[in-house]
Amino acid sequence: MLQCLRRVLRGQAGVRECKEETGLDVEVIGLVGVFSTPDHVIVYMHGDCVDEVRQPINICLRARVVGGDIEPEPDEAADVRWVDPSQLDDYRVHPALRERISHGLTSQDPFVS
Repeated sequence: MLQCLRRVLRGQAGVRECKEETGLDVEVIGLVGVFSTPDHVIVYMHGDCVDEVRQPINICLRARVVGGDIEPEPDEAADVRWVDPSQLDDYRVHPALRERISHGLTSQDPFVS
């Protein structure tokens, strides 16, 4: 049996992912929700053949910026920017992602689907 001597702190994965994808250092301050959309699947192809199909489950965290500069990792994100919530309709956003953003902006209670 393998044991890890170091403990993963709550929110640590979210902090790491945010840094990798945006360049920003954040402090996790809450849970927006745990989201799953059955008709939202990701298909990975290998040539003309389906290699893998996944249905993502997203754990969305609420965080505040504590440092860093917006510098997206090219392999992680093509563009990162601050957008005023009133301008969100100007952007093409997948409906499943729009649901998560909307919940984060309008509710303090975590959502579980």
